[in-house]
Amino acid sequence: MQRSEFTRDENWHGSFYELCIELGPVGNDALATRALDLLWRRPELRGPWLDPADYDVDAEPLIPSIQEGTYYGWLTLPDGNEVGFSSYLIRFEGGSDWLELCIPTGMFELRYRFIYPLDRATSPYLVQVDDLFARIAGAIYEEVPFQLGLIGEEASGSSSAADLTKEDCEQGGLLVPLSHWQKLAPNREVSMVTSDLVHVPLLGPHITFG
Repeated sequence: MQRSEFTRDENWHGSFYELCIELGPVGNDALATRALDLLWRRPELRGPWLDPADYDVDAEPLIPSIQEGTYYGWLTLPDGNEVGFSSYLIRFEGGSDWLELCIPTGMFELRYRFIYPLDRATSPYLVQVDDLFARIAGAIYEEVPFQLGLIGEEASGSSSAADLTKEDCEQGGLLVPLSHWQKLAPNREVSMVTSDLVHVPLLGPHITFG
């Protein structure tokens, strides 16, 4: 990704298309560190940097740490397009640790014909984004089995493993451990990301605002 694209403020505007991973009960530093390391070791990711302005193709990226705040990098999509994203760990006291990867819609506007609201039917590039998010999450899950994954526009906070319902599962936008999926028994076809992690895309458009 060109530095001029990565550092241009307007490309970081808009809402966020997110992969949100509920790692488990808050405070497990070893688990969070391992998940963060697995995320940034993915070959599709470049970075991290603490600010988009720190991007330099010749500079060594940072070693990610759970002690820092937001990291920035860019992601290579299956069609070869590169988009900037931010990533961070959220720790909810009395709740869970969440690892999140967030693409601003300004990056989609940079690369694609942008239609809002976001919908896989009218914006087919979202299909490859969803599939790539699922693969990234699956690679993390194989070493750090997590409780739930959310995929979609402003997905953060929309559900949790403890609150997940059959209706949520039928709506989709989820990565769910197979045992939890079978317990809720929703009526949706799924794809298997790993032998015990299912991915079910969101049905219909993402309606976040308005």
